[in-house]
Amino acid sequence: MSASEHDADEQSAGDQDPGEQGTPETGGDAPRPPRLGIPRADEPDAGIAGPGAPSPGPPGLGIPRAGDSEQGVAGPSPQSPGPPGLGIPKADAPEEPSPDRTPADIANEMNERGIAYAQSGETERALAEFTRAIETSPGTKEPYNNRGNLLLDVGQPERAEDDYNHALEIDPQYVDPYCGRAAARRALGRSDEALADYEQALALQPGKVNAFLGRGETRRLLGQLDGALDDFDQALEIGSDPDRVAALTGRAAVLADVGEFDRALQDLDRAIGIAPNSITALNNRGVVLLGAGRPEGAIADFDKVLEQQPLLVAALVNRGRAHASAGSQWKARSDFERALAVTADEGLRARINTLMERLT
Repeated sequence: MSASEHDADEQSAGDQDPGEQGTPETGGDAPRPPRLGIPRADEPDAGIAGPGAPSPGPPGLGIPRAGDSEQGVAGPSPQSPGPPGLGIPKADAPEEPSPDRTPADIANEMNERGIAYAQSGETERALAEFTRAIETSPGTKEPYNNRGNLLLDVGQPERAEDDYNHALEIDPQYVDPYCGRAAARRALGRSDEALADYEQALALQPGKVNAFLGRGETRRLLGQLDGALDDFDQALEIGSDPDRVAALTGRAAVLADVGEFDRALQDLDRAIGIAPNSITALNNRGVVLLGAGRPEGAIADFDKVLEQQPLLVAALVNRGRAHASAGSQWKARSDFERALAVTADEGLRARINTLMERLT
């Protein structure tokens, strides 16, 4: 897995809008508000699409999350979630080269160790190894890409973009950093630039599934819904099972945007059939069921999400809305209060408070 496969299905819950499918980005893109986005204070009935639509980014070697397609850290020639705001640990002194081991050889060994640490969830140690690799052999591209993936995972898209830029300066034909940089730029609200990076990735590697997934999500954010559907269809046709889960979930979000809820539910049912524990697919099916007036089914899906991630704000708020729709006001209030207790995001807190004010 490489950084290029960066953003696919599940993301860790945190204080921020948890990887919402189709949440409008900040910046100059002014995308249309998606039906599955986090509700604003003036539209509290909108659902929260859970952690990570198929927002693919960088491809390469990596650590796929549940439901990720090719996400992760690219191999020697590459992501693992960690706490937001994590810095790059100070690297130990670089190892000395020998006649049999060039700086590039040593850097590749460090890169491989970084990948192993990332795969085992040891994000700080992985970052340290990638940093040591970069210091040992600044002309080796993979550690830049892999460190960029991890930085993107821990909520530092600006620093991730810088690493992807370095990797591309070394090798402009290296596909993975284009996808990684696209994910970083989209996180920074620069979807037009992200789209251009996905286009370049596909020009270099026309069958890059992760680039189709990322371009599909980016097109959706920009309101280019027909193009988004085409991209998800392509990913569905050529991808592996994890890719297909991401493609079906992404396509369902587009279908829900245009009011085709029955078709959206069919896609989400298929995604859950492939990956029964996919948090994004379960959460988003719950959102669609709630919008279709089926709160009991929605609650069942949100329950399954919260069994896996008990403090996932999106699922807590969505289940609270479903309980309110089903007439269980006290259960709704309980979920909203739990969500408020675990998020510091002021905008999201305002939306939750608006929902609470509407309870009788």
